[in-house]
Amino acid sequence: MLKRLNSRGDTLVEVMIAVAILSMVLAASYTLSSHAARLGQSAKERTQAVAYAQQQAEIIQAYANRDWLQLVSILPVQNQPAHFNDAWELQAGSPLEYSADDVAANYKVQTTLIDKECSGVCSTSSPIKQLTFEVTVDWESALPGPVDTNGNAERESTKLVVKVSPTGDNE
Repeated sequence: MLKRLNSRGDTLVEVMIAVAILSMVLAASYTLSSHAARLGQSAKERTQAVAYAQQQAEIIQAYANRDWLQLVSILPVQNQPAHFNDAWELQAGSPLEYSADDVAANYKVQTTLIDKECSGVCSTSSPIKQLTFEVTVDWESALPGPVDTNGNAERESTKLVVKVSPTGDNE
């Protein structure tokens, strides 16, 4: 004689389907959260780079506002990298290097004189009306990412253009 079972338990197939759905949801949430963490770290690095560029731009603008003639007298060679430091000195050649405590990236800041606007041809008798500098910050991200042909991590960069004039109409 056969008895009919009226059990209300889950079958093995139902449990397997539930486990598959749960694993897909967990995998998707892990991928999403790790992507969000990478975006957050990248945003921190970029924000720090912009802060370094703004700092260098403020030093240049303050220098121009403080002593225009001295700034004009120590101009770097056009299209050659340099930087201004907080002691109001122009440093030619190697860029400033920074390392932020909260962001594991290595930053390099350099300033390049890209244009001199004069009243005619630039000379001692024709004063310089405006100077245009380009501040470049580049860094190697702490995150794993693309590499160059030598196997080194590619560096990211950001640029800021700073225009200064003796009248204080600085941008």
